[in-house]
Amino acid sequence: MSLLEGIGKLPTSSLAISAGACIAGGIVGGFIMKRTAKTTDPTPEKWVKVGEIKELNIYPVKSMLAMSVNEAFVARLGLQGSNNPLLRDRVFAAINANGKCLSQTRCPMFAFVQAKIDGNQLILTHTRDSSMNIAIDIPTGVDANKDKLVTVMGEKLRAVDCGDKAAAWLTKLTEMPDIRLVYHLADEPQRVSAKRNEKFHTYRDEHTGTFQDETSYMLMTEESLAAVNAEMAKPVAHKNFRPSIIVNGLQEPFLEDFFGFIRIGGEGGPILKASVPCQRCTMTTIDPETGTIRTDGEPLKTLYRLKRKVGDTKISKLVGKSAIMGAHFGCFEGTGSVIQVGQPIYAALL
Repeated sequence: MSLLEGIGKLPTSSLAISAGACIAGGIVGGFIMKRTAKTTDPTPEKWVKVGEIKELNIYPVKSMLAMSVNEAFVARLGLQGSNNPLLRDRVFAAINANGKCLSQTRCPMFAFVQAKIDGNQLILTHTRDSSMNIAIDIPTGVDANKDKLVTVMGEKLRAVDCGDKAAAWLTKLTEMPDIRLVYHLADEPQRVSAKRNEKFHTYRDEHTGTFQDETSYMLMTEESLAAVNAEMAKPVAHKNFRPSIIVNGLQEPFLEDFFGFIRIGGEGGPILKASVPCQRCTMTTIDPETGTIRTDGEPLKTLYRLKRKVGDTKISKLVGKSAIMGAHFGCFEGTGSVIQVGQPIYAALL
């Protein structure tokens, strides 16, 4: 019997989220556009061990390079540094004059910028030009003069402008005028009712995180990456897909498509709930080593060709012929728990 068949024998339950937040200091409640309601669906009772954590990645700035960490807090908005609560996933983003978040598809030079948090500063290091390195103070409170309305995937949220010094640096890096760096100060998800995801019965507003395109967590497996690379002449790395949690040790590739919940560690460990499949776009075709788009259209071309069933029948029908790689999750139980590389991963069926 395959591992998937074993997981398939677990009871299916309705899926939802109930969690708090973990961040140092208080947040002004009026800053949050709307607080989403929390639901109280039951926690799965049976679990099957499927693998273990190979890597944990935190991306301080949306679309820039990740910090790989050995351990992290599980927070509602995504992974958070265990040694510094200001290290949070995708809490900084570059925006244009209209407030729209920018990524490597518009700003390929982001592929060369390593973002780190040191104390109360964001450190941006250009991997190819040390003269471009900069330290930026992290905003500590709401300032009406620095309040920005930001658009992420068509959804609105509020952020704090990081100042002219950061903006000038971004303009020099990208050669784009009117580009600003903003910070997600709020400790609650702000984006409400993502219309494109409401069709998924597994999706909840609470999953949206900070400036992430979809949800606060994205999981991939080594086995799935190996299966995709086996179909291509030139392989790709995890950097092309930007996961926050990388898992290995699975018996089969693409098993993550069927996980309804994952639990990290033994009984009582934090639980993440499946939200939506990770439908890939052209950003995956950007070579992270060169910052240029691959002319062969890979790995997107292969992902479209490797059409497969995803999750349950309803979800498979909804994603249609989309290019799927990895799965989006939201926090369900155990915010504030510390997770570590090497910990076992248990799953319950979608």
